[in-house]
Amino acid sequence: MLIETSFTMKKVLLLCSALTALSAQAQFQNEIKVVQQQRGAENYLGRSAAADKNMVVAGAPESRLFEFAPLNPLEPGQVEFFAITLTGYQPLTYTPPSDLGPDDLFGLDVALAGQYAAVASPKHALDANQQNPLNWPGAVYVYNFNGTHWNISQKLVCPDRDELDQFGHSVAMDGDLLVVGAPGEDLDNNNQNNINYAGAVYVYRRGSNGQYALEAKLSAIDRAALDAFGWDVDVDGNYIIAGSPWNDL
Repeated sequence: MLIETSFTMKKVLLLCSALTALSAQAQFQNEIKVVQQQRGAENYLGRSAAADKNMVVAGAPESRLFEFAPLNPLEPGQVEFFAITLTGYQPLTYTPPSDLGPDDLFGLDVALAGQYAAVASPKHALDANQQNPLNWPGAVYVYNFNGTHWNISQKLVCPDRDELDQFGHSVAMDGDLLVVGAPGEDLDNNNQNNINYAGAVYVYRRGSNGQYALEAKLSAIDRAALDAFGWDVDVDGNYIIAGSPWNDL
């Protein structure tokens, strides 16, 4: 669905395939191949990726390794940050979350906007205070780059978190906006009308203090069970797009 920044529904767009449009003048070639320094089987580096200017972040949501930390047998997932240089790329250090658990899928989706990044962990169990474990409510970790290192500046959880919300199944950033999909959310934008796995999208805006605050919760106007609204999201300027892959209307 395509939504204006005023967060009113404008039109329905079925996200059935990914389309890439190239101008006749554009010529692309493979310049750099990025791999993990500590590669492992079934890490799935590149399951998600985002770039802004010379910065790149890539997710490996089933990895047991942190690039700059010891082996973790729980497969919490990881990400890789890189700076693109004139001669190739430079790995950048980051602070891994200390509260990840088994199969959290940290890095299932990633987003990047300037000096800020968002890393999704849709199966994460704990709230923002590392308490109240639930089954797959999800979380999103916001990172800030200080010039040499990516630090965690904020942990976001679904404000009406519940089991199987999968908050953070998708993330997108543009300017000071951060959009988070929660395809398992049951309640509508007014936190009413419980419908199983109808899905929702949460919109955050970064303030002058560098922290993101919830601005809106979005739900589909034709929401139905198992629609998974918010399965994928994107934002560009005044528009937000949200995928609902099992909508059958």
